[in-house]
Amino acid sequence: MIAMTAEERDIFLRDYFARLERWRELDLVLAEDMNGPGGPEMDDLQQQLAQMRDSYAQRLPSWPLARCPFSGQVLQQSIDIYGLDGLWWNYDAPVRPWEDLPATYLALDGAVSLGQPIAPAPFLCKPGAGVPGVLPRLLNTAGIKAVISTVPI
Repeated sequence: MIAMTAEERDIFLRDYFARLERWRELDLVLAEDMNGPGGPEMDDLQQQLAQMRDSYAQRLPSWPLARCPFSGQVLQQSIDIYGLDGLWWNYDAPVRPWEDLPATYLALDGAVSLGQPIAPAPFLCKPGAGVPGVLPRLLNTAGIKAVISTVPI
């Protein structure tokens, strides 16, 4: 599947967040009146949102993030580079594809230096510190090496 462009992503997110907001409105109505309208529409919206999340995950661009210091294999990772308002960045329920990771891969940690206004999103986003950190517990383990790279978001 072809990766989405920044413009396609923005259109997708507007549509997704509008449908999500409508689902939340119906959920509130249903919470107040269990016999109220919204059940079938909610079910339909829930199915649409699930399909949209799957499509988003499949169409995320994949980026070469780093080269393994042991094997030399390049780590390709899908990531939403177009902004922190994308579903990939949702702290509580990130939408990310299953990645086929090298056998030598242990962990990914990140830092985001915020340099411009951030687009609002209807979810919690915790992109990390402003600078890369050191994880002594991991680096003190025999056979572990760290690789630092950058990707503009």
